[in-house]
Amino acid sequence: MPRRVLVNVYFEEFDMENDNLVVLRTYSNSIDAEIAKDHLNTNGIEALIKNDTVDSLWPDTQHFLDVRLIVPFSVKNQADEILRAMEN
Repeated sequence: MPRRVLVNVYFEEFDMENDNLVVLRTYSNSIDAEIAKDHLNTNGIEALIKNDTVDSLWPDTQHFLDVRLIVPFSVKNQADEILRAMEN
């Protein structure tokens, strides 16, 4: 059964099967993190975003806390290569 992960006040389901999750990138805003997540998803890598703020309720708070892009450890290197190619 997919694991449920709390992400910004709503639940998303991920089937990451007993794999350890790691922070791949840390962003200063949720927009950049969403772009990176979407790029990984387009390339077949499941990713999620962990943000300690509720930026939909308090938009100004997103500037004070980091937004983390999280992937399964088993695809960390592949995800890193995909994002490096996107960033260049």
